[in-house]
Amino acid sequence: MTVKLHFDDLTKITCPIGLLDDATFIRLTEHSINHGCQRWSSNGWVTIRSPLLYSDAVYRAAPRTMPVYPWAAMHERIKWCAVDANGEAYGYEYTPDNINSIWRASGEHFRIDRVFAGYKPGTVDWQDSLQARPEE
Repeated sequence: MTVKLHFDDLTKITCPIGLLDDATFIRLTEHSINHGCQRWSSNGWVTIRSPLLYSDAVYRAAPRTMPVYPWAAMHERIKWCAVDANGEAYGYEYTPDNINSIWRASGEHFRIDRVFAGYKPGTVDWQDSLQARPEE
């Protein structure tokens, strides 16, 4: 008899998915459909957007990380940055509001994800991506 393993925290899974209990497997599958996940490989954890296919592979929910905005490279008037639902990242002069899946604000704003090499997308939901410029 094989004992199936349960994980409350989907980012802490360390065994092949074939060894997960049904509840954990279903939660991980739903998470991967909605947010993607990571698969262990010889190169470490690799983020994937594909279904969980191999019962002998180790999959986990990706730890949630904030985007990294290249503040030092941006003009000092840019005080806020955020990512829209479509994945585009912008910098804003004034605090933006979340309106219909995009961030909007008065004043200057510009696209940063295609302009600055220092930008790194995070894994948090776009609605949680808003950050204020760190204090100097």
